[in-house]
Amino acid sequence: MGGIEAQSGFYYQNVVGALRALDLIELGSPLVSVSFDNPNKAESIDDIVAEGVGFAEFTQVKWAEDGDSTFTLANLTSTDSSDSKSLLRKIAEGFCQIQNLDGTKQVILYSTRGAGTNALPSKGFHKSLNSFITEFQIPFRQEPLYASD
Repeated sequence: MGGIEAQSGFYYQNVVGALRALDLIELGSPLVSVSFDNPNKAESIDDIVAEGVGFAEFTQVKWAEDGDSTFTLANLTSTDSSDSKSLLRKIAEGFCQIQNLDGTKQVILYSTRGAGTNALPSKGFHKSLNSFITEFQIPFRQEPLYASD
């Protein structure tokens, strides 16, 4: 992607980053720095890196021009023609790069793309991403043993 399309993605990423920084800034905030496109911190999760006392937050931003574009389990786990690694693999590898940092670490995928509602049994996915989130991820996160809040 080049030209105006690439700039649209960067514009969106920068707005998301500025909003996140404003969310983190408050009187006495532990926020120390926010950087954009900083692969020295961690590749593939470097679009927005917010660091503070006791925490680091790495956000990967994905913008899509098509408002109806969604993520599916298939497109999160497969490679596209321009890259040899899936998005999920890149995010997991990014987390591996930061796992030894002190404090709480969080990796966020922020996107204009929603969770798809189509299952793709022909690709081995008998449930949609939306079903996975509602039937597995949300209950898992709400389980008292795993809840972080």
